[in-house]
Amino acid sequence: MLENNVNATLFENDNFLEEAIESVEKEVLENGKAYEQIIGHTKQKMEGVFFTNNIVLVRRMIEKNFLQGKSLNNLLEKKVLEPSVGNGIFVLELLSLLLFKGANTRQLLSFVENNVVVYENNSTIINLYRRTINLFFSKILGYTTQVKLQIRNCDFTRENVSEYEYDFIMGNPPFISFYGPKGQPKDESLREYYLEKYSFLSKDVKNGRLNSSMFFLENGIKALKNKAKLTFILDISFLEPAFRHIRKYILDTCAIVYFEIGISTFDGVGSGQMILSIQKNEDNKDNIVTIFDRSKNEIFKENQKKWNSKSE
Repeated sequence: MLENNVNATLFENDNFLEEAIESVEKEVLENGKAYEQIIGHTKQKMEGVFFTNNIVLVRRMIEKNFLQGKSLNNLLEKKVLEPSVGNGIFVLELLSLLLFKGANTRQLLSFVENNVVVYENNSTIINLYRRTINLFFSKILGYTTQVKLQIRNCDFTRENVSEYEYDFIMGNPPFISFYGPKGQPKDESLREYYLEKYSFLSKDVKNGRLNSSMFFLENGIKALKNKAKLTFILDISFLEPAFRHIRKYILDTCAIVYFEIGISTFDGVGSGQMILSIQKNEDNKDNIVTIFDRSKNEIFKENQKKWNSKSE
C-alpha cells in the first residue's frame, strides 16, 4: 500500500525529477530495442512490433491533443485509452507531463489505476508495460511498488468496444497488411469477421489489401466520446488508395484536427510515418485542417469539405 501522504514535493528540485524520468525513458527504450532484436526483423514485421522511440514526438502528440487548454483537475477526471500499449512509452509520457503540470504522486497513481486503460495481446509486451509504469513510480516515490494497472489482454480490433467511453485515445497501432498482393496470407474467415463487424468496409468488398491500423481507427472512433480526440502514428501509406474506405469513414464521423507528414521515426522501416489527429464530430463541414510537413518545415491549411466532396 502507498502512504496517503506521498507527494511529488518529496523532490522539490525539478532537476531531480527530470533526471529520474530520463533514466526511466532510457531503460524503457533499451528494453524495447532488446525485445525487437530478440524476436528478429521478420517477426517484427509480421506482428507489427515497432516500438515508438521518439520521446519528443510522443510528448507533442499528448500536449497538443490532450493537455492543451485544460486544468489539472479537469485532466485527472478524463478517461484515456491506449489500444496497443507496447512498451508503455505513451502512458509514461502522459504521467510525466501531468507530474510537471503539478499532479502529485497520489493523484497520478489514482489516475493510472482508474482512468487509463490499455490493450495488448502479447503477454511478454504486457510485462514490458508493467515494468515501465512500476519503474516510473518507484523512481518518483523512492521505493519499489507494484501498480494496479487496467490491462485488457486481447486484440483491440476483435473487441466490442463501449461507444462514447473515452476522452482521449493515443498510440502507435500495429501496421500489418494482409490479403492483397503484398499482404500476409490470412484465413478467409478473418476477412469475413472484419467485413461483418466494421462499418467502413463495404460489404461487397471481397478482395484487396486490408491493414490492422484501419480497424484500430474505426474501433477507436467508436470508443471516443463526442468531441473527444484520437491521435495515432500511422504509416504514410494511409494516404494511398488502399485506405480510401477508412478515410471516408473518418471524414463522415470526425473533424480532422491536423496531420503531420515528413516523419521517419522507426528503425528498420523503409516507409515514412505521419501523425493523424481527429476529433469525433459529424458536424465538420467547415472544419479547417492544419497540415504540417516536417521534412520541409511548412504548414498548410485546407477546408475539410474539400475532401468530403471527393468520391473516395
